Parts: sequence; structure tokens; C-alpha cells
Amino acid sequence: MAALAVTVVSIVWLTATRAQVTGANQQIQSAEYQTKRLETEKKNLQQEINDLSSYNRVMEFAKDNGFKLNEENIRNVANEPS
Repeated sequence: MAALAVTVVSIVWLTATRAQVTGANQQIQSAEYQTKRLETEKKNLQQEINDLSSYNRVMEFAKDNGFKLNEENIRNVANEPS
């Protein structure tokens, strides 16, 4: 009778542990998916920043809005990685 009780308790414990592991795996998969989605969004936003801040776009915007180029105020600025 004691062996049967130990077996039943062991089966219940293993089932509960397996459910916890399954839940943890689902959380990990969800976090991995979210991370990949955010990495893709970051790359897309960085590309948009690059497109919007391109020299040609800025010059076109300036021309369309009546800005004039003053050569004396132009200087090169190093683009350092952040």
C-alpha cells in the first residue's frame, strides 16, 4: 500500500513539474519571439532614420522650404557610433 501511495505522489509531482516546465518553455518562446520582433523593428526604424537624415533629403527639404545654403556655415562632423 505504501508503494502505491509513493507511486501516486510521484506521478502527481512529475505531472505538476512537467506542467511548470511547459509553462516556462512557452514563456521563453514568447520572449524570444518578442525579442526578434523588436530587433526587426529597431532595424526598420534605423533604416528610416538613415533615409530621413540623408544629405539629399535634407537638401531637398531645405530647397523646398526656402532655405539658402551658406558655405561658411558648413562643417564636417564625425559620425561616432553610439
